[in-house]
Amino acid sequence: HEADGGDFIQTQESMYQGQQRERFLLGHWASYEGLVYPQYDSAIHGLSRRDITEYLDELRANGYEPSWIEAYDFGQASPSCYELAFTTPQGQVIIADGFYKKEFALDEQFAEIARIRGQWLGPMTEIEPMFADPSIFSRRAATRKLVGQSIASMFTEAGIPVQRGNNEIANGITKVQQYLAVNRRLAHPINKTLGSPRLFVNRELTWFDDEITSYYWKTGSNDQRIDVPVDYNDHAMDTTKYLLSKQPD
Repeated sequence: HEADGGDFIQTQESMYQGQQRERFLLGHWASYEGLVYPQYDSAIHGLSRRDITEYLDELRANGYEPSWIEAYDFGQASPSCYELAFTTPQGQVIIADGFYKKEFALDEQFAEIARIRGQWLGPMTEIEPMFADPSIFSRRAATRKLVGQSIASMFTEAGIPVQRGNNEIANGITKVQQYLAVNRRLAHPINKTLGSPRLFVNRELTWFDDEITSYYWKTGSNDQRIDVPVDYNDHAMDTTKYLLSKQPD
């Protein structure tokens, strides 16, 4: 029936995002070539907010309070990005929330981080200093009246202490790739079946999917890919790299 066909098309369009949409709905198979993270699949690495909250409730009911980690990449004309994640008992990292917004005043960012923390963290939860872009520790002008003060010190004054994240490109990308890879001996945190990656993300954070599915290696003079990613629209990718700074290999 026509109505059934319309429902089917709408269902498919809602199911596939990013590279999956490009490949399975639009037939752009070449879009995978040169991706920094071809391991990523929104159907595998994406979790619903409901799944994440119910899993957290399950952990806490069993007496386990996960460790929380945060990461941040600063931007003014370009977006600022923030990610809040927690680790599972098996060492998986689940990005539960965050923001991605350009021309976002620092005071408003502080308030948004506090709001997000309030939604996810328990009242007694401890969290280590946020991993951030090392460049925010240098003195620079920003969107406040405190000219010459470092952005890192502004975060600390706002009650959000920060520490330098891993900004080394090669090993940072390698670690993210490791966490995206599916380990056949690792149990999935939601459905408990064997075969799970070590990194998941809330599907509501569509900016993560948009970036990771358009994050490519640069092309050299001979049209061959080189081991340097294109430095464009990579704020969420940098933030994720910082997020895993102290996570085990």
